[in-house]
Amino acid sequence: MIRGAASLVQQSLAARDEDDLRYASLTGPQREFVSSDAREAAWVDANQLGKSFALAFDVLHRCRGTHPYIRVRNPPIKCLVIGYSIEQMEPLMERLWTLAPKGELHPKCGYDPGRGITGKPPRLIFNSGPGRGSRILFATYKQGAGRVAGSTLDHAVMDEPPPESIYEEVVPRLLRKQGTMRIGMTPVPGMPDVTWLREKCEAADGTEYFNFGLKPENCWPDGYPAPWLTQEDIDEFAASLPERSRAMRTRGVWDQLVSGAWLSSFDRTKNVRAVRLGDWRNARLVVGLDHGTADGKQCAMLVAVDGGHTERPRVAYLDETVSEGYTTPEHDAVAILEMLGRWRLQYDNVDLWIGDVATGSKKYQVRKSNTHVRNEMARQLGKSSRQIKPFAEPVKYASSLSDGMHLLNTLFERVDEMGEATTIVDPRCETFIAACEQFDGNKRHQLKDVLDAGRYATECAITGPVVPILSARY
Repeated sequence: MIRGAASLVQQSLAARDEDDLRYASLTGPQREFVSSDAREAAWVDANQLGKSFALAFDVLHRCRGTHPYIRVRNPPIKCLVIGYSIEQMEPLMERLWTLAPKGELHPKCGYDPGRGITGKPPRLIFNSGPGRGSRILFATYKQGAGRVAGSTLDHAVMDEPPPESIYEEVVPRLLRKQGTMRIGMTPVPGMPDVTWLREKCEAADGTEYFNFGLKPENCWPDGYPAPWLTQEDIDEFAASLPERSRAMRTRGVWDQLVSGAWLSSFDRTKNVRAVRLGDWRNARLVVGLDHGTADGKQCAMLVAVDGGHTERPRVAYLDETVSEGYTTPEHDAVAILEMLGRWRLQYDNVDLWIGDVATGSKKYQVRKSNTHVRNEMARQLGKSSRQIKPFAEPVKYASSLSDGMHLLNTLFERVDEMGEATTIVDPRCETFIAACEQFDGNKRHQLKDVLDAGRYATECAITGPVVPILSARY
């Protein structure tokens, strides 16, 4: 009996793995969004509310003609899912794959964690079942309007803030079949101008607009004993965010707050104290550089990161070099080696090097690049260039600056069991300290470059461009 019961349980679990769509539980906001029968609907809201999960649930039911909340057209249908990049769409792709009934998909359909839906181009094709013949295709904003030109679509999904040019290209593709469109996004600093979308959402006869805010009751799926985020989780998340983007990421407001310093968690009395290198024996040493030719432009930071691949790393900003005028790569290399010398460190003690993309001066015709600095260091150390470690380049995208500030804000906020800050700055980093207190988001701010040098080094030693603060279960 026990063996037979175990077999039935295994069969049940296997069936659930094959078709999670039948077992999906929605929150109130998710259910309200997927119940919309509007031609166009946009869910513009906070992070962590399960927008991607709802989009995946909705598009899969449309493909199969099995939508539990609205009347949809009979399959087969053709759907397009479009986002900023494949990397950015990977969470939505994961949810699509998790929910999709695998037994109904073409055998060549697959999912590769970290890379998303497979295929060239990526796609999901229903080979059997109620959705036989339906297709879900993928495209990116980066590919431009030409990627979707000429297509005839039944349904389109835009994941995260879309450029108006992409929207204007998708709309005609839906015209012939009177297709539908769904947009799910969290407003972020650095996103494309979405004034056009805001106006459509605010118009009486425009795109149907959904916004709920990050609250525990909005993170509570039907039938679950508790929400996936408590109020304490939400408060911690909000505290980690720069003030300027807090309302965007917790309430889905359209505009960032224009105010003072971004790094609201940085506190000189808490985060600034002398660093004892002996306390950081297990840390990785990183040097981050921001290249330039003008006053204050050439900056480097020496940073120690302990537990970089954990969810709670410790960081120490040890030292800085900031040029006070016109410098050459030779001057820069000397300054970096002298910075290491102040800590009785050798070149080989540095584990990671990261430098910004090359810059140049039309006036002086001086190139600043990782290669130039590496070559100068090799010459001064009496080494060949092959003996000098390669420099990584920072990951840059539309919101990389704000995401980097989010990372630093989170790190400065955390304390250990004794109430001591786990991210500290040595007093000799005077310019970096001033940048933490004064940087207001202006990309021409005179202190941005040293802040970038420290940010690049921190990101380089920590998995991904930002520290995962909240689990993305939905």
